[in-house]
Amino acid sequence: MENIVGARDRTLSFKTTQEDKIKLQQLANEKNVTRSEFVASVVHAYMPYYDFIGKAFPREQALQKELEKVNRENRKLTLELENANNRIDMEQRANRKFVEEQFKLNKTIFDLREELKTVNMEMHRLNEAIKSNQPIEKKNADTNLLMGSIGSIVLSGLVLIVAPVLFKK
Repeated sequence: MENIVGARDRTLSFKTTQEDKIKLQQLANEKNVTRSEFVASVVHAYMPYYDFIGKAFPREQALQKELEKVNRENRKLTLELENANNRIDMEQRANRKFVEEQFKLNKTIFDLREELKTVNMEMHRLNEAIKSNQPIEKKNADTNLLMGSIGSIVLSGLVLIVAPVLFKK
């Protein structure tokens, strides 16, 4: 017998489990081929990929690099998010402190306004008391006194003029 190039004249074998042998037989039956032809076709179909046994395919390597890039970006964004959350917490603490101080100042202003109202009312009451304790207006008192004095002088003068005349008679 002559060896024809490309003729299948050698046998390869490999060890497998009973379950795998049954699965291979079922797959071969579905394709209407013998089990050895099915295995041979699988071996020949994946021959271009033998260089990648134990390694990742170029597409897988590209996807792995892309995944690493996405993971780096994800870590970066996570860190930025944590920093933003920390800044927000710091801002909120500062705002709470500011609001507390503002509340204290507003309360102080309100208390001082109430105190000012009380002092103004007391001043008004004291001014009223001072006005009520004032003597009668000097202008009116002086005018009344002046008129009374003039009246007394005129009467005295009349009496002095008229009285001697009356007494002479």
